[in-house]
Amino acid sequence: MIPDEINNSKFGAQILNLTKNDLIFREGDKSQYIFWLLKGEIHMYNSGAEGKEFLQMKVQEGQCFGEAAFILDLPYPISAMVMSQNCELVRQKRENFEKMIRLHPEIMMNFTQEVAKKVYEKTVKLKELVYGNPEEKLMAVLEHFKVENGNTNKEVLVPFTRRELANTTGLCVETVIRTVKKLEKKQKLKIINRKIHI
Repeated sequence: MIPDEINNSKFGAQILNLTKNDLIFREGDKSQYIFWLLKGEIHMYNSGAEGKEFLQMKVQEGQCFGEAAFILDLPYPISAMVMSQNCELVRQKRENFEKMIRLHPEIMMNFTQEVAKKVYEKTVKLKELVYGNPEEKLMAVLEHFKVENGNTNKEVLVPFTRRELANTTGLCVETVIRTVKKLEKKQKLKIINRKIHI
């Protein structure tokens, strides 16, 4: 959630307008800012030695990102790239963020809850990725998306490509394609116009 106070110029927030494939920060960069996504789509990912990308998360509008490294004053452990044609985000330096939360402690509580939610979800996701078979891995990612977007009771379109699902689960694209077909036969998801619905 983006704090209303972020728009107050005394807290030093900057609005950035970026375009597709702009790199916001790279894995290993010094963490100078915390970010909030206003509009657009951002992917957070790691790259392996062979250049294979592991998609950690898609940032949703209104979410903060880069916060773990920012809070700990460590390098970013992940890269962040704009994936939409246009993107608008807010960034704020550490001293300005600290000033804002000292003057508005309710922001710190909301922020802490958002960070705790991400840690909890990462823990659940990690368990599924480590111990699950391909079907369990894919269903964990798809169910997580559905819950995260508050759509537990109705069918939703999943905005992930097969490649993004592969990058998120550590599976190869071919395995994702086969597994999606198996899940469709088991009626755990639907394919409509080549798009996954769950």
